[in-house]
Amino acid sequence: YTNNSDFLLDSNMGVTSYVFMAVECPISQKYIYRLNELQQLYPNLNVIGVFQESTSQLALDDFKQRFEVKFSCVFDKQHQLAFRYHAEVTPEVFLVDSLDRIIYSGAIDNWFVSLGRNRGAPSQHYLLDAYQSFLKGIPVQKFRTKVIGCFLEINPTHHHG
Repeated sequence: YTNNSDFLLDSNMGVTSYVFMAVECPISQKYIYRLNELQQLYPNLNVIGVFQESTSQLALDDFKQRFEVKFSCVFDKQHQLAFRYHAEVTPEVFLVDSLDRIIYSGAIDNWFVSLGRNRGAPSQHYLLDAYQSFLKGIPVQKFRTKVIGCFLEINPTHHHG
């Protein structure tokens, strides 16, 4: 049990938004502008693009340059983050607090309806809503949402237990 004052204190400790992405995933590519915007407007959201280690440094550098990525990107060595958070799709986001507790997981927003089909603009902003709820110390309305995207390619030799 945590009382509200503990939760508010914890909200000051910060969050990280791990966004699992793939350089070849069209939906990952289309979300760069939105993620750049979120990172710029909410620097404490700490957006980090997570790429599988099978992605070459050259491919990642090209991706970052081509799409003007303005947030941090990391390689997920041995799929440690993917396994920790049970990531399955790109782009899939995990908003975690400083104690590595998942506050929200799923889609960034509801822009995509299905593969290849998206709304003109999102009407629900899941990641941003979860972040703002966390900052206010109130429970996140939607803890988990369905993700539309490409399947995360994980090397089966690294699969644990």
